[in-house]
Amino acid sequence: MILAANLPGILYPLARTACLFSLLFLGACGEQSVLVELSGETMGTRWHVSVATSADKPSEQLTALIQDTLDQVDAGMSTYRPDSDLGRFNRAAPGQWVTISPQTLDVTGIALRVAEQTGNAFNPAVATLVDLWGFGPGELGASVPDEAQIEAALSTTRLDQLELDSTVPALRKLSPMQLDYSAIAKGYGTDQVAVQLERAGLHDFLVEVGGEVRTAGEHPRGRPWRVGIERPQRVQGRAIAALSLADEAVATSGDYRNYREVDGRRYSHTIDPATGYPVSHRLASVTVLAPTAVLADAYATAINVMGPVAGLAFAEKMALPVYLLVKQQEGFEVLYSSAFEPYLQ
Repeated sequence: MILAANLPGILYPLARTACLFSLLFLGACGEQSVLVELSGETMGTRWHVSVATSADKPSEQLTALIQDTLDQVDAGMSTYRPDSDLGRFNRAAPGQWVTISPQTLDVTGIALRVAEQTGNAFNPAVATLVDLWGFGPGELGASVPDEAQIEAALSTTRLDQLELDSTVPALRKLSPMQLDYSAIAKGYGTDQVAVQLERAGLHDFLVEVGGEVRTAGEHPRGRPWRVGIERPQRVQGRAIAALSLADEAVATSGDYRNYREVDGRRYSHTIDPATGYPVSHRLASVTVLAPTAVLADAYATAINVMGPVAGLAFAEKMALPVYLLVKQQEGFEVLYSSAFEPYLQ
């Protein structure tokens, strides 16, 4: 069943920021000494981990493990680091093979599968367009690009011009192309932290990297982990809906914190790979649940590109639990897929 309801609230403008943080943790930890809270910085944002552990697992060692895991992902997939796999690939000439890490190969395969599923609404080859519109590592221009610049950038988004060699592993482009994994790398990093915690013998935790969340087991109080979907606004605020999660991942994508304004017009950081322009529909945010954070991250971006109507239809087709907040003249309209309904009970 699809539900629509009107909710009060307004969106507030905000200058360009480095990341979107769309999920709020709900409920205090209490005095449970077995719950350890860890945090740090990565990929231009912050990470937080809540893990049930014992005294023989020093928090310093766990923090180092988590930070090293995320640093490895960043080293492969950052578009801001010239020595990263993507940095080297983006500078390489067409036809030149670029060696990459197994992790970058893994993410590339996932990105290409999601691109196929979504009809390229999710497209990792949008880096040139992202930079052109002022949301990448390049210099921010004072004006918006013209049609000729956009057409030229669109020619670099053809995924049939990307080749993978899984044995080396390596990537090469057959024509000019730049890759941007900012819509999938944080989710992948979240999953990698979860893998490392499991290998360390820890099975009850909540991992969050820049708003992408992965849960396992349960809270030490014997209940599921509680995560809230944030009301779209300029600063972190109260949750608009609460979720109980166990062994699941959740990600949110939206335009309410990352955009730019030129001559009084607002431009979303989400670029439609089909048109080369920022999306202009009324979808304020989309929250997706999936078995892994990397898939939740990628699907959330794709649905944010599609917009509320096509996005909800895609969610129903894929049986994805999806929750949408659509801007109205007064507040938001809430839409959610059939698969999301059980999470609201």
